[in-house]
Amino acid sequence: MGAVGQLQFVVMMVRLQHEYNAACRIEPMSLGQPRGLVGSTDAIERAANVRGRLRVYDAKGQPVLLFENEWGLRTAIQQEPGLKFFEVAP
Repeated sequence: MGAVGQLQFVVMMVRLQHEYNAACRIEPMSLGQPRGLVGSTDAIERAANVRGRLRVYDAKGQPVLLFENEWGLRTAIQQEPGLKFFEVAP
């Protein structure tokens, strides 16, 4: 789930526990700088398998890379000319 602000996550957690009796917990991630990707499957796979990056998928099943920091994002853009990076879904 994506949300803006910690409170939205807490509300979701409380509702899951009380309304659906579903145990859950919040685990913060140290990754950010999400970027949507367009490119070949091989290029996306190669870019995702670098330390400091995590591939996830958006609500439409499209790949998104998360980065440890801004430097990691800039490096990926330079090192992966076969990919296009988008701040919002293309």
